[in-house]
Amino acid sequence: MEQQFVDRRASLLANKIARTNSFIQRQNIQKVPVTFEGEQLDFIRLAMVDGINEDALRTIDFHQRCLGAEIDNGRQYWCMKKGDEIIGLSGFHYRLWDPKSIVWGGWFVAQPNASAMTKIAMLLDTLKVLLEETNYQQLYIEVFADTEQSNILGIYQSLLFTELSRFESFYGPNQDMVVMKLELDDLRKHWLDVTRCQQLVQ
Repeated sequence: MEQQFVDRRASLLANKIARTNSFIQRQNIQKVPVTFEGEQLDFIRLAMVDGINEDALRTIDFHQRCLGAEIDNGRQYWCMKKGDEIIGLSGFHYRLWDPKSIVWGGWFVAQPNASAMTKIAMLLDTLKVLLEETNYQQLYIEVFADTEQSNILGIYQSLLFTELSRFESFYGPNQDMVVMKLELDDLRKHWLDVTRCQQLVQ
């Protein structure tokens, strides 16, 4: 019975990812390389919650210095644009000291007035990359939880992530940090089934 529940959740999420592909195409959303310069840095400063944006900028500085020294620091990020307008940045990273089966969600930032569907599309695109281009088995994320300033926790919950723990006031008063997890192996099996069906239809 428990496995049936797991399979049902994974099947629902795999179908959401498939529908997201169509949404991204209809909205003419393009994925472009991250430069972490100019307009992208300005976007992070303005779109992220104060304090969190400073943490992101420190991470970017470290990432850039690693790239300059040809050191792989495990981070992969990309920028989503609609026309000339940035709508968000997303990605993932692995930590050298973790088991090879584990990957972490990179920091996520979206245009403040972006619709929930657009944010979900960006997150599901990241999942699609992980399912198709990596062999990671578990995805962990650290989520900023302040419902007055961000709806991102609710979005992750809608995508069937499991809450593992909560650190109260981690980022400041009433700004919690929630650790969540998604089993990629369960999802990957169903995603391969969905893509196989799509290929047969075409």
